[in-house]
Amino acid sequence: MSRVQTIGFGGMIAVVAGACVGLGIWQLDRLAQRRAANVETGRARSAPLVHLAAERERPDDLDQRRVTATGQFDRERLFVLWGRPYRGSPGVQLVVPLRLTGSDTAVLVNLGFVPAADAVHFDPAIVRLPAEDSVVGLAQAIPLDPGWGRPMVSRGDTAWRHIELAAVTARLPYPVLPVIISRTPGDSAGGYPRALAPAPLDDGPHLSYALQWFSFAVIALVVGQRGFANSEPVVDISIIASPGNHTDSITLSNGGSTHEHHATRHQNPRQGTQHHDPLGPDPRGVREILCRGL
Repeated sequence: MSRVQTIGFGGMIAVVAGACVGLGIWQLDRLAQRRAANVETGRARSAPLVHLAAERERPDDLDQRRVTATGQFDRERLFVLWGRPYRGSPGVQLVVPLRLTGSDTAVLVNLGFVPAADAVHFDPAIVRLPAEDSVVGLAQAIPLDPGWGRPMVSRGDTAWRHIELAAVTARLPYPVLPVIISRTPGDSAGGYPRALAPAPLDDGPHLSYALQWFSFAVIALVVGQRGFANSEPVVDISIIASPGNHTDSITLSNGGSTHEHHATRHQNPRQGTQHHDPLGPDPRGVREILCRGL
């Protein structure tokens, strides 16, 4: 491996290992953020139950709070959330407005899961809407980003990927609070829609992702170390000295390449055998080969 190739290879290994370490640190940072958010969410969920009618002037304080609300369901205006699997089964979730008692304002209620083979169209015959116009559940803020909840029309039915406040308000003749209440399983009488449990407050995949990125960095360093080790020249030298007026031979080999250097030795009757340097009168050429590492 030439000097330029060595520098390039080392730089590539450094970039890959550094990027993997950076991504691992980023996942650890996300883990810390998630844990901090879980603490706040857990504190909100453990707070006393909120009667929504009395707190409707402060909806910004309702995110992740347990709430109860009473009013009248607007059963003629259902919102279908498509692509909502439950325990491996495709389905949808049904959202219906609840017009609060003593107010012209409504709040959206996620009634829960309904099976649907194509995750869009469901059988209305299996749906049993709540008989009582009241709900107990967990309140969550509705995203305000425009375009987040664009509806989809399929075979004449409208379905939504997400609920977005402006898009929903535009389709309703009354104001809507910026929260949606998800019924808790204890508030469901069985059948469909099936109320769903809140998302667990866990660490998610961030720790495992971080460990994976750090392991990738270690792998990159090991590969680099082996690459440098394999690039170092290994020179085998063999010297063959022949008696008489023959030529001494030096063979230098490095992997698949071989170089030979010869030096002639003469027999002098008066002075005896003269032993020449096996590298020859001028061994500079062979020494240069050794310096180059073949």
